[in-house]
Amino acid sequence: MASGDRTELLRRLEVPTLVIHGLADRMCDVSGGRAVAEAIPGARARLIEGMGHNLPPGLRDELAERIAAFVLRPEPQNHQPLTSYAPVHCGLRLDRNASTPSLKSALM
Repeated sequence: MASGDRTELLRRLEVPTLVIHGLADRMCDVSGGRAVAEAIPGARARLIEGMGHNLPPGLRDELAERIAAFVLRPEPQNHQPLTSYAPVHCGLRLDRNASTPSLKSALM
């Protein structure tokens, strides 16, 4: 299912972004995840071995830790503080003050 090239829109994003992509994803090639991360200024990419196009139970703790570390990291001095993040695709909305346990339960 193609949705068109969003590169120019992604280049305009000015929010901290973590792109998580499974290396075993058969629906969306990993090159797409890399391209998204490259298009968003300052984005970080985390490619997860053994993850496909889902959130497998065996990787939920690792994913929760990676997301929590990203969300709770210190803000760069040149950015306005953000109070929430909206991950694309999984529909979770994370408060910056959320604890890792609640984040883990959201992923389960």
